[in-house]
Parts: sequence; structure tokens; C-alpha cells
Amino acid sequence: MLKNNEVIYYPNYPFTIVFPLIQKDGKFKVVGYGERGKTALIIARPELLIVKVENETVTRSPPIKPFKWDGYGNPTRKVGD
Repeated sequence: MLKNNEVIYYPNYPFTIVFPLIQKDGKFKVVGYGERGKTALIIARPELLIVKVENETVTRSPPIKPFKWDGYGNPTRKVGD
């Protein structure tokens, strides 16, 4: 979905959940709407379970009809630090 010149993706909930996270005081916290954070991903299917935190950052987006869950947008990844 394209919104305000941002590419927003709404994952296949409940099988795929994406959380933009920041690390604070040694713990991870979900960012607020419009904020950026590292991509945390949960894929849960009868034959598969994946839980991981990626090295890319995304912006958290609020639900938009017909979706009732959060989306994320504009992923970026730093390459070669």
C-alpha cells in the first residue's frame, strides 16, 4: 500500500507479525506509531516457528481498513559499516 509516499506493508496476520523495536536498558520495546526501530519478526504456522530480530529498521504504521493490525513501512538496511 502506498501512503504519503511511503510503502506500507500489512503482514499476513496472525501467521506473520512484525514489531519495530528499540533496545533500551538491555530490553527491547515496541516503538510508537510513526517511529523507527529494528525489525522483529514472528512467523507462526503449524509446520514452522521463526522468531528473530533483523538488522534493518522500519517505521511502525497504524491499522488502516481493511486491516485491523499494525503495518510497517520503508525498510532500510545499512550495508558495510
